[in-house]
Amino acid sequence: MKTLFIVDSYPSGPLEIDTLDKAISALSMIDCDVMVVSHLPVHPTIAQKTDYFLYDSNNTFLSPQYTPHYWYADPNFTIKIFTPGHTLPICRNMSNGFHLARSLGYTHFVFMECDVIFNLQDLHKLERWMQNLKDENKDMLFFKPEGYRDNGSYVYETLLFGGKIDYFLNRFNPPTTEEQWMTSNMGYSLELTFFEKFKDGEHNFIIINDHSSNIFTLSEVNILRYGLFNCELSYNETDEHLPVLFIINSLIEETFKYVDIYHRDVLIHSTPMGKSHYWFRMFSPDDSEIRVKVYNDEAKLSLFMDKLLICNNDKIKHKSTIKFN
Repeated sequence: MKTLFIVDSYPSGPLEIDTLDKAISALSMIDCDVMVVSHLPVHPTIAQKTDYFLYDSNNTFLSPQYTPHYWYADPNFTIKIFTPGHTLPICRNMSNGFHLARSLGYTHFVFMECDVIFNLQDLHKLERWMQNLKDENKDMLFFKPEGYRDNGSYVYETLLFGGKIDYFLNRFNPPTTEEQWMTSNMGYSLELTFFEKFKDGEHNFIIINDHSSNIFTLSEVNILRYGLFNCELSYNETDEHLPVLFIINSLIEETFKYVDIYHRDVLIHSTPMGKSHYWFRMFSPDDSEIRVKVYNDEAKLSLFMDKLLICNNDKIKHKSTIKFN
């Protein structure tokens, strides 16, 4: 039976939808089956490019206290931004996809996030590894970047990996609720969890000792790196009557983003933001709307992020906090 490519997605905006469409189209260059797992529906023209489209409306995130957080400090303030607990929706997509795949008779899979758009030459490289895995009766294919550690530990990438479906589910049954998460001995991150759950079987894995983005250099890998461009309305621990809109560009690449900030549908500020640049402004907790649009280019033709925020302390205090010295 063909290898099944399971594509995890959350097509929430034009960029995400276009990226998913391109990722699916790229996979059509090889002989494989494609399943998209999503917590949002897509247009039929995209769904019809797949062999299976699985939609789950439950997109419940982990509570903030169980998620990692981004922090930044300078002599004047310290800010914490709690990373959205999207690992739980990802695990739910994994559970849905892997269990359906097994029930359909598939034995081998490649799991990938939707922001991987393959070049044909790179796809053939991945195909060869998966064929070697089958021929040599290996269990898993993982990218284990030698130069990266999470809390002092190696990790296995969750952006892209492959293997035997039965082996994966026997070693790791992805949690689908917060209660299951708390009883599943999950690590600080999903990548660290994978390493802890699977490392004992590494003698029978195909291990690539680098980031997948460094291996598939002809492809576009990990396009949607939102976690490194932070834009959040923060609860002001120094003065709760002045919530703070905080924006920082912590992307790995030396690249500018172009930011427009709207308050009550009126453009109040525009600014280019290079790597490590940050900007903040105080507002009132009056339930007004702030919209932040971030573009990839100065002409503002390519949208990177479009975020709607509400000036309400009850809504923001569990997402981000800031304290002034």
